[in-house]
Amino acid sequence: MLSLFLRPEWARQARRHGELTDRLNRTFRPQGYFLHVEVLVQDPSRNLPLKALTRAAGAFLEELPEPQVATAAYENGQPLPWRDVERDGSYVRFEALPMRPNAASLTDPDARIVGMGPAIGGPVDSHERLKERLNAKRKRPYVLDSSVPYVLAVGNHDPFCNDLQLLMAIYGRDWEALIGGREPLWQDELKFRGFFGIGKGEPRYNTRFTAAAVINGAVLFHHPRTMEWLVFDNPHARVRLLAGLLPATHRFQALDGSRWGWRPPRPLP
Repeated sequence: MLSLFLRPEWARQARRHGELTDRLNRTFRPQGYFLHVEVLVQDPSRNLPLKALTRAAGAFLEELPEPQVATAAYENGQPLPWRDVERDGSYVRFEALPMRPNAASLTDPDARIVGMGPAIGGPVDSHERLKERLNAKRKRPYVLDSSVPYVLAVGNHDPFCNDLQLLMAIYGRDWEALIGGREPLWQDELKFRGFFGIGKGEPRYNTRFTAAAVINGAVLFHHPRTMEWLVFDNPHARVRLLAGLLPATHRFQALDGSRWGWRPPRPLP
């Protein structure tokens, strides 16, 4: 006989996500949009601030355009409306999914605005697992010549570790500041920092590594030609990685001095 149980941390993820979605479904009805909710970061010592997140979701829903406007923009290559919210150490993403004009949920009094739950074991903590793996390799007693570029390489076999999780693992919450999306937040809490320290007032740690390389895909399930070699430059590296020195599918690097992005181009989260 084989009994299968969720890992304890996965069960906690399901419970905290369920508490939030249940509250949202009690508070809001779908009126043109469904709501996708993703808990990206939460301090395990704290509960989710349900009231504050519910207010933030309501403000987000009130500011949405007509569903057909969002649908037309999406068909022209624009992302669906979304908003990242930070409350009391929790980092939650809301994404609005336009409904069809004749959707049954528009007239169903029992329709839920939040549908599917999270992919348990995936999006909530994928970036933490990747960052832990990088830190584990960092602590090994490497003897590094300060004049030579070094790249720390790890394999990523987590199918739920999307580009947002990768960027959060490497650069922390301020990856958006690197791409010029907003001003830096200068995170003080360790859980919001990435493997490479960035930002005003933060220590410039891991400067001996020029970049981090993440090999995306599992050998058992992917042909080697389909696996991605992603390289993430270190903003504070002692030595820069010369172009063409390391083959890569995509490289996240400085584009024009201050703004960062992918080369070759790759959609940002």
